[in-house]
Amino acid sequence: MKISTIGFSIAGSMISSEMAKRGFEVKAYEEHKNPYDKIECSGLISENGYSSVSKYFNIDNIIENRIKGAKVFLGSEWFELKRNNDIAYVVNREKLNLLSAKNAEKNGVEVEYGKRKAAKEIRKMEYAIGADGPWSETALAFKYPKIKKYIYSMHTTVDQIWEKDIVRVYLDDNFRGFFGWIIPHRNFSEIGFGTINREDAKKGIRFFENITGDVKWKGAVIPVKLRERLQKENSILVGDAAGMTKRTTGGGITFMSKTLPWFADAIEGKCNIDERMGNSMMVKEMAAHGIMQKVNETSNQGVKKLIYYALDFSGMIDFASEKGDMDFPMKMIGIE
Repeated sequence: MKISTIGFSIAGSMISSEMAKRGFEVKAYEEHKNPYDKIECSGLISENGYSSVSKYFNIDNIIENRIKGAKVFLGSEWFELKRNNDIAYVVNREKLNLLSAKNAEKNGVEVEYGKRKAAKEIRKMEYAIGADGPWSETALAFKYPKIKKYIYSMHTTVDQIWEKDIVRVYLDDNFRGFFGWIIPHRNFSEIGFGTINREDAKKGIRFFENITGDVKWKGAVIPVKLRERLQKENSILVGDAAGMTKRTTGGGITFMSKTLPWFADAIEGKCNIDERMGNSMMVKEMAAHGIMQKVNETSNQGVKKLIYYALDFSGMIDFASEKGDMDFPMKMIGIE
């Protein structure tokens, strides 16, 4: 069976590499001129994501910073969740994609850059892997159910560091359904935010303009709902095309790298990915993120403060600081 991968960012290159290692002939098509062009996401990777990706290729040389916690702001009030050990890593996102692409090519994947495949072309492929983002042409070709919910995000950079090993998180009404963030890299900080409404982007920019000034912002779309189906006929969807992201933070690398063998098995015919996912804790973890995102979306800043006071009084803030897991909240409370 000849496999064609549509999209060669990290999800596409990782699944392509895995299928090539399993003996399949794999050719990938990337519409951009290289695997790191037009990247519109942060380089923050959790400890879980770091461990999972490192099983496939080494990323130590592209780590720009090590994160030990978060400072969460609720208006003028804030609280800190911090540990002595690293809980996340800030990597050079362009180099991460390049490393993954080179690893795939080393394993025998043929890649054609600057080549966009239309739905009618994809439909004729012997087997198609859709790794072509939230507006997936592969999903269109095989008439997959649409992703039902998105976050609209914006980000920019400034030449300033606030706390070297702390990510700042802003739970503010300007970022309904998501949050604002400041991520420290080695010599600069990434500032960004997400919101459930595209029209609210100007509010987020105004919120940060006192520290960013007049800068150029870049936008992206983050799917925050899993497609109702991920495998159909001679095709499968992975990464953002599948909606496989954390609904609270958007990071999908952890979920993708953790489930990579499942998707590879499904392509080989050893399982059906929809059934495999449906019977796994992964879907429950994603649902838990969905509940937290919905609470964030439907609660104003005053309600969020009340929730914080209740959590602080119950000792949950200290528990989260010590035991919190930014990827797997169900596992954190002992449900596996």
